[in-house]
Amino acid sequence: MFALTPILRRSGLAARPTKSVFDRFMEEMGLPDLWLEEDEKSWIPALDVTETEKEIKVSAEVPGIAREDIAVSLTEGLLTVSGEKKEEKEEKSEGRTVSERCYGSFSRTVRLPAEVDAEKVEASYKDGVLTISLPKSESVKTTKITVKS
Repeated sequence: MFALTPILRRSGLAARPTKSVFDRFMEEMGLPDLWLEEDEKSWIPALDVTETEKEIKVSAEVPGIAREDIAVSLTEGLLTVSGEKKEEKEEKSEGRTVSERCYGSFSRTVRLPAEVDAEKVEASYKDGVLTISLPKSESVKTTKITVKS
């Protein structure tokens, strides 16, 4: 539910009215644009969002990116992970036959399912995985209620 997957579609006039209606809906809901034009292919990291009683944890696969090239921000319940995967520059006399690796800037935004304590958010990066721990605000703690007969 939280890690929305972008939709790749071919450019075309038929899809434009749908795209604009969908874009307005997503914007009004505070969600990211999920449409990618075929010529706008970019690298988008996969996210996992898990929630416990005390915290929300977001993990993002960002292999090949230096820690310094990753940015994390939290604004009004929206967590944004952005950065850049820089292309390796190698001078070789032989030409490249196939290149399937993606490079460039990326940005992922997810709406958090609960209010968090922004002062206690922590992010760590190890082995190509960015892990963000977001403790829930005290006001959001779950209270169990006994059902009486």
